[in-house]
This record gives sequence, C-alpha cells and structure tokens, in this order.
Amino acid sequence: KQLRDVLDVHFPSSPIAVRESVALRAAQMQWARSTAIVSAVSRLMHTCVRHDFTDYENLMRKHKLTRDEARLVVAKEVQEIFQSWTAHNNG
Repeated sequence: KQLRDVLDVHFPSSPIAVRESVALRAAQMQWARSTAIVSAVSRLMHTCVRHDFTDYENLMRKHKLTRDEARLVVAKEVQEIFQSWTAHNNG
C-alpha cells in the first residue's frame, strides 16, 4: 500500500498499470536500508520508461548499440516521459 501511495503522489500522470507493475517490482526487490522509497520507485520508473516506452531495446538488439550508447540515444525521451508522469494534470 505504501509503495502505491508513493507512486500515486509522485507519478500521478503515469498509466495505472505501470504504477501497479512498478509497485510489485519494488516490493520484491531488496533495497539498502538507506534507500528512500521515493528514490527506489523513481529508479524503477526510469527503467520502465527506458525499456517499455522507448526504442532502447531495439537499439541494442537491431542496431547493436551498447547499453550506454542506447541510454544516451533515448535519454531525452526518457526524461520527457518521466517529467510528464510526475506532472499533476489539473484539468
């Protein structure tokens, strides 16, 4: 419940299915005691955006880019999606 609450507050414009998936993943992971919940779910949301909402996987598979190269290519798109998901839509 706490993970879902954090996701709802910090990523209100993200798809509900994504929030549910990230909450499940976060609950199953072992985090260092010092890792804040918001930091943990933010990392997972970035990973989700990169893998599921950009061409990241295709860049590595088809174009043979390294992980670092593919991350550079999709970085701006990841940031734009991430920011749009943290925005509060008031209308």
